[in-house]
Amino acid sequence: MFDAVIRIIRAESSRCRRAASDAQNVIQGRGLKMRIKEVAEQFGMLPTTLRFYEEKGLIPAVPRDENGVRDYGTFEINWIRFIRCMRSAGCSIAMLQEYSRLCRAGDGTIPERLELLKQQYAALEKRERELQESLKVLRGKIETYDQRLLNCEKELRETETP
Repeated sequence: MFDAVIRIIRAESSRCRRAASDAQNVIQGRGLKMRIKEVAEQFGMLPTTLRFYEEKGLIPAVPRDENGVRDYGTFEINWIRFIRCMRSAGCSIAMLQEYSRLCRAGDGTIPERLELLKQQYAALEKRERELQESLKVLRGKIETYDQRLLNCEKELRETETP
């Protein structure tokens, strides 16, 4: 059950270790380089959201060019993708700040990161059960109305026939 969570943690840990190298590659002009507007468009979000993510420590500091303009590389893009996924899953800003802080602190924090992700996984499973129950209720209501419509149509046909 937690295999997927463990894979995510290992991937994020690996990304954390490569952070300095990736950032250096972006600064030196190797690899992906995108401006904030391009990244915002790619993810369907506002540049202010990306700045917020950076200011709140949800994503690592984005390298800047000689004019102070943010240059997003593959490393930052992967972090944005991860944060967006976790936000859509219901993770709080505070939880993601803690997770990001732990990631930056290194591999010694893997147990804590794993625990955060397990907690989120359990919360999502609970939410999934709640949504399944809601879908069951809605399905029943829809079936009730479908049956009523069929009965009304049948009555109409019967009254129209001489």
